[in-house]
Amino acid sequence: FDSLNAIRQQLTNLLNDIGELAHARGIELITMDYNDFPHRHWVDPMLIGAGFAEPAEVCIMRLRDVRDMQPPAPADGISVREATEADADEIAAIEGRASGEGAHAPPLDPRFLGEADWVGVAAIDGEPAAFLRVIEGEKRGIVADELVVADDERPNDAISALLGAAVDWGAGRNRRALTLRAAATAVSNPVLQQFGFRHVGNELLYQRPADPAEVAARREARITTFVKVGKIFGQF
Repeated sequence: FDSLNAIRQQLTNLLNDIGELAHARGIELITMDYNDFPHRHWVDPMLIGAGFAEPAEVCIMRLRDVRDMQPPAPADGISVREATEADADEIAAIEGRASGEGAHAPPLDPRFLGEADWVGVAAIDGEPAAFLRVIEGEKRGIVADELVVADDERPNDAISALLGAAVDWGAGRNRRALTLRAAATAVSNPVLQQFGFRHVGNELLYQRPADPAEVAARREARITTFVKVGKIFGQF
């Protein structure tokens, strides 16, 4: 226990250093996965002490084999194309609209496209509205690493078109399962049910601001000063 505070401080300093690098590149959040779901009610004080927010629950959905799936045709007015480096600004703009940042979205990291197996962009009536990033998974599977939808009027149509394109892409390359990490409420999403996704597990997700100054400000805002006046054990 004597070394606990020192370890916590070292972790905080390390995360602050990482945060400064991330903040310089326009990144706003650092994310840590916490997949020890049986102990989800036990909150690690070191994580919270390092500025991570309370965890959000994430569900893991899986389509058993993309080769056995015949995806539905995209809805009217929706098209999907494979993204190239020329689409980097549009992808960043979609992410910005989805998070409410508008035109102030940070530039897309070159590794987003360079290290992905496939990235699809869905357009609604010619306007880019959503994107899906696919990376390699276990046992010749694929993982839908990021699925971001900026359109509020037809989000399920955009999701269906992107997943259908990902299924076709995976089947054409003899891939197997398609895994998707989504919000806990996605278990009942009609699009995922139509595709045959099954709920296979849960994870917890911690988020921390990348800017160390913001971390410190939030920590100070949580501190409450108490002043107690009264007689305790015969003394004042």
